[in-house]
Amino acid sequence: MSSSTTSECVNYQAWNQPPRTGEQGLRRLQDVSRDLEDSQALGANVMANLSDQREQLRTALRHGDEMHGNLLISRRLIDRMTTRAFMVKFMFCIFIGVLLLAIGLIIFFKWGPHGTPASSPPPP
Repeated sequence: MSSSTTSECVNYQAWNQPPRTGEQGLRRLQDVSRDLEDSQALGANVMANLSDQREQLRTALRHGDEMHGNLLISRRLIDRMTTRAFMVKFMFCIFIGVLLLAIGLIIFFKWGPHGTPASSPPPP
């Protein structure tokens, strides 16, 4: 097929003119036949490219599904880890609180409310 618009215009005009001799008609028919073969080859190339692109798209979709699955697994794992870490911190805080309460009670009952040992007699 022609690439420039000027030659397409010339070919169009030549196609619409009646052939003067059988030889010119034969040449025109051969040109049209070549153009048709070129178009068919181009169409086959386009179909092959589309088929390749379809396979590439399927591969990309499979890869995307795998990545999505991996992200979901990672998210679940992170959720579990953060939940576990929160529970450990919470239990540690409770342990420290109970320890401080026990130390406070021991000090209170050993020294009494006035800061003197409970076993000593009250001041005069």
